[in-house]
Amino acid sequence: MRILVGVGALIVFASSCGSDPVCLPPCPEQIAFDVTVATSGGTAIAGLAYSISGPSGPTSCLIVGGVAFPQHCEVPGSRGTYHFTISAPGFKSVQLTVQVTSSGTHGCDTCDIPNTQHFSFILAPA
Repeated sequence: MRILVGVGALIVFASSCGSDPVCLPPCPEQIAFDVTVATSGGTAIAGLAYSISGPSGPTSCLIVGGVAFPQHCEVPGSRGTYHFTISAPGFKSVQLTVQVTSSGTHGCDTCDIPNTQHFSFILAPA
């Protein structure tokens, strides 16, 4: 009987979400912005570092593709203001403030989906 009640509750919850399959809590991780970094020659950047703060404080940059070139990372988060610095020994640092907006909510109107920003930088020698 317990299994039947649990399945019934899941069916009622899922049917209340409409046709959007991304409505079961918690909300899926959203990407506020992504960054691609390279040198003018396309060489590896040893010691590449990201310093990022967002609406909830310091955050991290998730490296995508391991050591692939150009180096690419994604910053998880929601709408709000982000400040980030990209630095590497022997290169000029890049600093930027980003305002990420929202495209609204989706699913059961609980997940705020950011308009993901995309950035590409070519680091110049210091």
